[in-house]
Amino acid sequence: MKVVKSNKENGKKITMKAIIIQPILISCFQGITISNLVSTISMVMPIHSDLIKKYLFYMIEYNLLIYNGRKQLFTTSRDGVNLLLQIELMKATEKLDTSQIFLQVNDQIINNRY
Repeated sequence: MKVVKSNKENGKKITMKAIIIQPILISCFQGITISNLVSTISMVMPIHSDLIKKYLFYMIEYNLLIYNGRKQLFTTSRDGVNLLLQIELMKATEKLDTSQIFLQVNDQIINNRY
């Protein structure tokens, strides 16, 4: 995953907003159901549940979240924790607000996953 500063989509690249990813990853630290996650995120920012579900799909696909179907829980993965740290580092070193950070994902990451 490459952290970028612009919101340009080229080809098969997906751009996601850190301002949405960050509260999702934090909310999922100890595991959370989708209904609790949607209500938690909705209290932090006005966002439609369909957009949250779209982000969840991509975050699972790119190994930022783990979904336990039996327990119906979303949990932050090690890669998700590393991404949170990377976002915080970028905010501190480049004096950026979370709303100014975008994350760009491409198909190459899927192919290179362990």
